[in-house]
Amino acid sequence: MRTRSAILSAARRLVVDRGFEAVSLREVAEAAGISHPGLQKHFPSKALLLVAVLEECATPLAEPRTVDALLQHVRDVAADPVQTRLEVSLAVAGWDEEHPAHDWYDQLHRWRERVVGRLLVDDVVAIDHQRQVRRLVAIWEGQQVISAYLPDQPSADVVLKHSLAPSRAAEATTAYAQAPVDHVGLATIGHEEHEGYAPGRQRRERIISAAVELFATQGFHATTLNEVAAQVGSSASTLRHYFGSKEDLLTAVLRHRDAELVLYEKAPTASATQILRSAGDDARRDEEQEPGLIALYATMSCEAVVSSHPAHDYFSARFARTLAYFENLLHRAALEGGLLQPSDARLEASTLVALWDGLQRQWMADPLAVDIGAELDTHLAGLLNPDQAHST
Repeated sequence: MRTRSAILSAARRLVVDRGFEAVSLREVAEAAGISHPGLQKHFPSKALLLVAVLEECATPLAEPRTVDALLQHVRDVAADPVQTRLEVSLAVAGWDEEHPAHDWYDQLHRWRERVVGRLLVDDVVAIDHQRQVRRLVAIWEGQQVISAYLPDQPSADVVLKHSLAPSRAAEATTAYAQAPVDHVGLATIGHEEHEGYAPGRQRRERIISAAVELFATQGFHATTLNEVAAQVGSSASTLRHYFGSKEDLLTAVLRHRDAELVLYEKAPTASATQILRSAGDDARRDEEQEPGLIALYATMSCEAVVSSHPAHDYFSARFARTLAYFENLLHRAALEGGLLQPSDARLEASTLVALWDGLQRQWMADPLAVDIGAELDTHLAGLLNPDQAHST
């Protein structure tokens, strides 16, 4: 039992420091002070070790019966680095029925749905209640990921409290009086470089497309350059001619995703209210035209929460710029008269980004059941003034 405890303790430390996907059984054995064969006597596979770690982080049996109790639970989880790291890093992988963490994450997600469902008022029809639960859980799970990158942003309990509040007017602030109204475009979120001759650019694009697919389905750590090369009928050495390392390839893939966003940026003459109102259409376009990029973003943003991951700084910066972009839009929409009532732009931006982020992960698990665009439309309908629908 002492050896088993040492192994689990070492595994938990490594999960916090590096993430489970990046850690090998040999590294766990070394951290536990035993041999690799000695570890395998207790845990023959990495999957079994993960299951044992998760069993120590079981879903709470008690279900919060009040909003205050729920918010305290969210704060307690945030204060536990192992629990937080596991919940965030497995937020995509846990949906896969073949993944060893599937049962654990499925129970966790269903537990959240039950808790939130019981706290909602009963004066809505069943289908609306179900969709409202979906949105609130998406906000909860989305903000948990964002907070892992940006701890200075509103925490998950603050955003969830705001979303559960019966009246957002109670939290109104005068922040709009000092609103920054300079346009913040999507181009600030990222860019993609285009250099070299056409044949070389075309090969780069094929490599990036293959990497998008593999990173989205397998994650960064589980994908090798040989697999990417095989996907495009090339060799790993040829791949390294274009991308010096797997980390360089990942950077190019992420920039490619952001470049796709910039292509669809709204005309500068569009009002902030119009841009916000079109978010649902943007989500529907992404589902139809770029499902692989949604999967890539959702997978990598969860995997990269550990500071040692090569994409961690990218996602930290990207979340910060995305939040600033939507906060700016909300400030401008308020000055246009586009909001139904005063609110806190920073908190509303956090809520919207967390909702969108969480819905994308739910959509990956069940694309037929989750309509990201419809849920964003419903959320924004409660925020935007319908009389400003055609303002310019």
